[in-house]
Amino acid sequence: MKRRIALLLLALFLLIGAGTPADPLVSLGYLTETWKAAVVTEAASSARDAFAEAIDLALARYGYGAPETASYDFAGAPCAIALTTGQTVTVTTGASLTPTTASLTLTVATGAVLDLTTGEQVTGDLLPNRRYFAVEDTTATVTAISAASALVDGFYRTDGTVDRPHATFRDVRTTSWFYAAVDYVYTNGLFSGTEHDTFSPDLAMTRGMFVTVLHRLDGKPAPRFTSQFADIKDDTAYYYGASCWAAENGIVNGYDDGAFHPDDEITREQMAALLYRYQNYRSPTPTQTLQPPPSNPDIMITPNPFVPYDPYVSAEPEEETEPAVPLAPEPPVYTAINAFPDAKNISEYATASMEWAVKNHLINGSDGNLVPQGTATRAQVAQIILNLKNSAVS
Repeated sequence: MKRRIALLLLALFLLIGAGTPADPLVSLGYLTETWKAAVVTEAASSARDAFAEAIDLALARYGYGAPETASYDFAGAPCAIALTTGQTVTVTTGASLTPTTASLTLTVATGAVLDLTTGEQVTGDLLPNRRYFAVEDTTATVTAISAASALVDGFYRTDGTVDRPHATFRDVRTTSWFYAAVDYVYTNGLFSGTEHDTFSPDLAMTRGMFVTVLHRLDGKPAPRFTSQFADIKDDTAYYYGASCWAAENGIVNGYDDGAFHPDDEITREQMAALLYRYQNYRSPTPTQTLQPPPSNPDIMITPNPFVPYDPYVSAEPEEETEPAVPLAPEPPVYTAINAFPDAKNISEYATASMEWAVKNHLINGSDGNLVPQGTATRAQVAQIILNLKNSAVS
C-alpha cells in the first residue's frame, strides 16, 4: 500500500510540474524541455561518432588509409580526368572508374576489376559509361590509346589532367578562414587529404610534404637523377620524386649530415627559403655572363678595323695607374622583416628569403612576430600557396 501511495504522489508531482530548478527531477517541464533535448543531442553525437568509427574501420579493412596508398591521391566524389595518348590512371582497392569516352584499355597488376553492370572480371578495352570497381588487394592501370576521359573516385594516381570537385572535408567548414585556400590547393591537386574525408588543417607541415607541394605546383616533372640524400632511398616514398627534383634544381640542399629529414616539421624560415629558391627556379633573374679570356695564347688578336694599321708604328704604352681600391658593398637593408621585433632570430641563410616572403605578403606575422623557427600548419601553408598564386612576386 505504501508503495502505491508513493507512486501516486510521484505521478501527481509530474503532472502538476511541482519541481523547482533546485530539484528538477520531478519536473515535467524539465523532462520534456531540457532533459529530452539533452538526451537527443547526446544520442545524435554518439551515433555520429559510432558511424564515423565504423566507416573508418571498414575503409581501413579494404585498404583506405593503408601505408601502400601514401603515393595516391584520393577523390571522395567522382572527379573528371582527361588523358592524352599514352597517359594513365592507376587505381587501387575500393576505387572505381567510369570511362566517359572509348579508347581506354585496362591492365590488372594484382587482384581484380569488376564491371558493375555485368558483375564479371574484366581486362583489356573498357566500354564507356560503365563503372569498373577495384576489389580488395587490387592495383590496376588504365591507359589511353588516344585522347580519352573518365570519372574516378577512391585512391588513384594519374599523369592526366584532373578536374577535382570542391573540397568537402569534414574538418574544413565553408566558414573557416582557410576554406578558400584549402579548396584551391585541393581542387588543383597540390594537397591531398590525410584521410578519405579529413584534411587535418592543424597538422604541422613536414619537409617531405612541402617539397611535394612545390613539385606538384611545377606540374610534377620527372627527376633526372636518383636521390643523393642518405635518408631517402625508398623510391616508393610519396616524397621521393619530389625530393630528387628539388635537389637537382637547387631548391633543397639538405643538412650537413647528407640527409634531407623529410619527416621533420618545416620551419617558417625553411619554408621561405624553399619558396624563394623555387621562384628563382621558375623565373630566374637575368644576369650578365662574362666571357673568359682565350685559353690559347697563340690566338691572334684582330686589329681594330676602324683604325689604320701601320705595322711599323708601335702603339704608345698606356699610362700606368694605381689599381682602384674596390669599395666595400653596402649591407642590404631589410625593411620588411625589420618591422618585426624577432627579425634578429632569423638564420643568416634565410634572411633574404624571409625579406622577400614578407615583402610579397606570402608570410605574415603571428601576434606581431615572424616566429622564424616556428612551424606551419597545413592550413597556413595552403594559404601561403594561394598567396603566391595571387601575388605579383618580385
